[in-house]
Amino acid sequence: MNQVRAGAVLSFLLITITTFAGILYTPFLLRQLGQTEYGLYSLAASIIAYLVLFDLGFGASITRFTAKFNAENQINKQYKMFGMFIILYSVISLIVAICGFFIVNNMASLMAANTDPVMVDRAKKIVFILIGNLCVTFPMSVFGAVLNAYERFVFVKTLGIIRFVLQIAIMIPLLLWGYKAVALAVLITVLNLLMLFANAVYCFAKIKIKIIFTGIDWKLLKEIGVFSFFIFLNAVMTNFHLTSGQFILGYCVGLNAAALYAVALVFIKFYITLSAELPSVLLPKIVNIVVKDKSTKMLSELFIKVGRLQFYVISVMFAGFGIFGKKFISFWAGADYENAYFIILIFMAAHLLPMIQNSAIEILKAQNRLFFRSISLFLFSVSGLVLAFWWSYRYGEIGCALGIALSIFLGNGVLMNFYYWKKIGLNVAGFYKEISGLLLTIVLTTSGMAFCYWYFKMWETWTMYLLGIAFFVTVTGGLYWFICMNEYEKGLFKELFNKFFFWKMKKVENR
Repeated sequence: MNQVRAGAVLSFLLITITTFAGILYTPFLLRQLGQTEYGLYSLAASIIAYLVLFDLGFGASITRFTAKFNAENQINKQYKMFGMFIILYSVISLIVAICGFFIVNNMASLMAANTDPVMVDRAKKIVFILIGNLCVTFPMSVFGAVLNAYERFVFVKTLGIIRFVLQIAIMIPLLLWGYKAVALAVLITVLNLLMLFANAVYCFAKIKIKIIFTGIDWKLLKEIGVFSFFIFLNAVMTNFHLTSGQFILGYCVGLNAAALYAVALVFIKFYITLSAELPSVLLPKIVNIVVKDKSTKMLSELFIKVGRLQFYVISVMFAGFGIFGKKFISFWAGADYENAYFIILIFMAAHLLPMIQNSAIEILKAQNRLFFRSISLFLFSVSGLVLAFWWSYRYGEIGCALGIALSIFLGNGVLMNFYYWKKIGLNVAGFYKEISGLLLTIVLTTSGMAFCYWYFKMWETWTMYLLGIAFFVTVTGGLYWFICMNEYEKGLFKELFNKFFFWKMKKVENR
């Protein structure tokens, strides 16, 4: 199995592990920290998310231009670019440290007026620790971008799995011993630094890269800067969509509302990450198509192929959560978090179309054509932010979610499909034709299952509830397999099964 396929498999494995571990770990975290302290940590993390934007899109640019220089066999130019970005990121870290100093000293003004002074003091400590983490992360992030460009996905994803497992394994006893959100921030920082160091060691020892410091190549920086600027705007837009709600609710309503929104984000991030992993490992391949073949037909085929694969997974998650999610949220997080169900559904619906078209974003990156998307979605995001502020005062967390979700649907869903068709030349009509059969299948299955769920009152006993979930997944998966999947898609699943089965058999034989 090559690096791209192995990376995709490990990506889904990482998502599976983080999903199930998160489902088991988050209720424990909520109960150990309490709603207010959990909201405190979520608010601090949302503030840090804005400082992450100082990356300015350079991380994706390093990956894109390293892949480009590889395709053009300009190896020495890569090494000079690495040195230039380490210098630039060091300057950015200094700016972030200065901004962090002012944020820490004005923390009280960023929180609701009725916030306990003790919580304000803890927020200062958390933000201080996370800012230190960020200042080291920026210059070291060059090595992570290099690993992606060289398609070393097995190492990257394996390291991600190890990091997540360690974080859970260490944090559980710390919480039991009485440590709170500050300890969580320290642990995340330590593990992040270890991962960054491992990335650097791998780049030097295995890939044999070099870092050449020749100052700033202004011509190259200008070329990269144009590309990075639109990546940066895209990051601003994503940040508005994912983290601004916590900040808005923490400021407009209070820490408890921010905590409820943060619980919803646990599921939303799993949902979004699942759709982003497969397209992310395809960027070097897309760059090669753009640089060498320049074939719109090949890009359209890839766009449709990846979209179908993503739809199989995303649709089952969305429909399944719509039927079974409310009872699960009440049991999992507690009755106080029941509104998180509606927030999750709102965001799932808004993200459904953009998520199965994520490969189109990678195509735009490879073609360096992010201008329209970045500017348009930035404007939609600002409008959504205004609506979120306004509706948060009137409707609380539901209003905040609706304001942000509306901007996602109109910008990412409606506007960008027109752009992919008219300007990029992707076969959007063919995409919808391919997806329509899958959509009909999931709609009919969901309708039938929803009727059974309410008619037989499956929420009344856990046995019926779990059997209902198993029945829904089995029936939907079976219909997809026998009616919807083509031979290529079946071949992928068979290959994954055979690889897993062979590995298990080999493991048994070696005992």
